[in-house]
Amino acid sequence: MIDPADLLELKDKEPFEPFRINLADGKYYDVTNPALFVVMETKLFLAFPGGRWTMISFQNITSVDDVPMTA
Repeated sequence: MIDPADLLELKDKEPFEPFRINLADGKYYDVTNPALFVVMETKLFLAFPGGRWTMISFQNITSVDDVPMTA
């Protein structure tokens, strides 16, 4: 489980640096815009282009990494 304060720190970092949220089930989400996620009390709200969104429980987050560079 990740500490919500760690996510808030990543959100407020200047300049913002994209990061990857890794989940226990092997899925991951790349966060590329700080305006598209909200740290709540027990969950993370994450929005995507096209009006899609998801809620992620902090208990399901195993790690946060840098987004890999693409060639």
